[in-house]
Amino acid sequence: MFEYVNPLFLMMGPLMLLGLFAIVIKELGENYEKGTKNIGIRVMAAFFLVLMVTIMFWDASDTKKSLINNKADFNRGIALECDTGFNTYLVQKSTGWQLSKESFLKNDTLISLKNCKSRDKGE
Repeated sequence: MFEYVNPLFLMMGPLMLLGLFAIVIKELGENYEKGTKNIGIRVMAAFFLVLMVTIMFWDASDTKKSLINNKADFNRGIALECDTGFNTYLVQKSTGWQLSKESFLKNDTLISLKNCKSRDKGE
């Protein structure tokens, strides 16, 4: 799953968790000194930071599942619609497309599996 995560975020994840721990300890220390029990803005900001990291890992997991499903559909002969941003291709084994690692290959055209989805059989 981690191969689909942005490497910068992967390196920053543990640092962000360490930072969150430090912020919470500092906030708790200040609350203890002041005798208050309120949640500071730093803890709330850190919470949203952790939420963003969680969303990043969820997206990577979703991408991996999508790749696995697209490979399986292609091997079963199901047509896939692949969007490259400029063009949309209909990818099928029967039309000469081949699977090359995490891409589809036909002649000089190489399309990533990430941007594909199964085409409905009714179309």
